[in-house]
Amino acid sequence: MTNPNDLVKENLPKGSTRLLVTIVLSAIIAVSGVYYNLTKDVTDYDRKLYAQCLEDLERCNEKRDEEYRHYVETIMHYSKEIEYIKKQINITSKSRK
Repeated sequence: MTNPNDLVKENLPKGSTRLLVTIVLSAIIAVSGVYYNLTKDVTDYDRKLYAQCLEDLERCNEKRDEEYRHYVETIMHYSKEIEYIKKQINITSKSRK
């Protein structure tokens, strides 16, 4: 028959190892849960900030496009004015000859 003390000596290291593994795994799961909850808020904040930056960038691009169109229209207007003045100068210079 087996001595009960031998069973305790044999199973105590196995039980201690199992307990240690259980504690370590529980700690890893707990830390993972805390990390997830902490980073979830940061990730949501980052997404909102990124969306806001994209909106700001789109508004800036639209404003730049409007300014570009205005400059092009202004240049076209002055180009027509310059062409008209050149024609008038040519007409005047031809009539003097």
